[in-house]
Amino acid sequence: MVRFKHVVSLPNLSKVSLLLVALYGHAFASSFALGHEYSTTEVGLAGAGGAAYAQDATTNYSNPAGLVNLKNPEFVAGGTIIDSSAQFSGQACGGASTLGAGACNLTPASANGGTTSFVPEFSYGMPITDRLFAGISVTAPFGLATNYGDDTALRYQATKSTIETININPNIAFKFTDQFSVGAGINAQYMNADLDSYSNLSPNPTATPILTPLGVFPGTIQYPTDSQLKNSAADWGWGWDVGGLYQFSPGSRIGLMYRSAVQHTLDGSSKYSGGGGQATIDGFGVVAAQPYPTFKTDTSIDIKLPAVTTASFYQDLTPQWALLGTVNYTQWNSIQNITLNDIAFLNTSSTSLIAPPLARPSVNPQNFDNTWTYALGTEYKLTEAWTLRAGGAYDQSPINNTDRTVRLPDSNRWTGAVGAGYRINQYVKVDAAYSHIWFDDAPINQPGAGVSQYTSSSIGNVDVSANIYSLQATVDLV
Repeated sequence: MVRFKHVVSLPNLSKVSLLLVALYGHAFASSFALGHEYSTTEVGLAGAGGAAYAQDATTNYSNPAGLVNLKNPEFVAGGTIIDSSAQFSGQACGGASTLGAGACNLTPASANGGTTSFVPEFSYGMPITDRLFAGISVTAPFGLATNYGDDTALRYQATKSTIETININPNIAFKFTDQFSVGAGINAQYMNADLDSYSNLSPNPTATPILTPLGVFPGTIQYPTDSQLKNSAADWGWGWDVGGLYQFSPGSRIGLMYRSAVQHTLDGSSKYSGGGGQATIDGFGVVAAQPYPTFKTDTSIDIKLPAVTTASFYQDLTPQWALLGTVNYTQWNSIQNITLNDIAFLNTSSTSLIAPPLARPSVNPQNFDNTWTYALGTEYKLTEAWTLRAGGAYDQSPINNTDRTVRLPDSNRWTGAVGAGYRINQYVKVDAAYSHIWFDDAPINQPGAGVSQYTSSSIGNVDVSANIYSLQATVDLV
């Protein structure tokens, strides 16, 4: 997955957009959604066939109607490692100036924000009667993790960002006929986010600082130094899902799945600490530098994670070969503007020598568009024990070139995947998969969106890619 981690400096509060959301641990569906990491089988098929695969307990998440195909209680557990690269090349800066917004001086910046993340998966399903079935899954449907480090000009845009979700999803399914079944359930979703960055009231000595340079002694000029911004928040949200499965024959079926949007109101804290530049004057008229005060506030943000509709098919071509396909529609337009309330910062509009603490809101435009994902895969039963898989997918990004930020450098992407399953005996099966994701160019054009006199800028491009490694075990509890 590439998925990446949350708020930041006022300048970049736009990046907070992400806070918003929940996991780059980028895996990969569009934006910060994880795609098919709920199942190693689906990783090996690039997500093809998800709502119609219905061959193990992971169908509880992809389409609970598929639980009717379980013959015995079944447990599936595994995990996926997402190793991402997000190489920014361009220019960046951050600071405040009496010249106003856009006054910070762009300097060369190069940093890799890629991270390595682990996404666990767990599913259980069982028949209750010959027509009634139940299941539960614990998955991570959204996530983000990026870290650009603390030592480049990009630090005023973003350093460490993380978004994580845990989704607990119990379902029931009912078989109306041998061909038609329906499943439905609820989603209890926990989301937490962290966004870090730095600020500096004048990081560029050639710019006019918002606070007059401090003369520690004659002939010496001291400029303000970096302060760190840390923001974190968490919340539980609720949603629901419903799916249908129609089986023309044991080797031919179609599935339709709808997973509702989930509204989150994240509550947490925002902290401004470190750095200096406050001016004090002693009784002899000597100006000296003092550290800024540590300032902490309660913060909150509303975010509505998107609804997703999935249509899939599974078709045997021969007793060995099967063809699978999926189309996803994700309603990302639920995210247009993100408002982060009461961020800790300094009042840079103050005329005092000392810039006092100030809690302020930030409205960050996102303008996400709805997206489509298309996946096609194949499965080949090499022997009674071995099954081979391969697949490919194309996934649109909801992010436009104007609002894209380094925290979430998402773009349209292509996925190629391979996988294999080995049945050890009638009770135990193991699956492994690998996929690679190629992203289109992700241009960054944030020339300076400031709050008051504070400005943060980044102009360049992020080269993004990801490798995904997945492993799971399936155990029939007979």
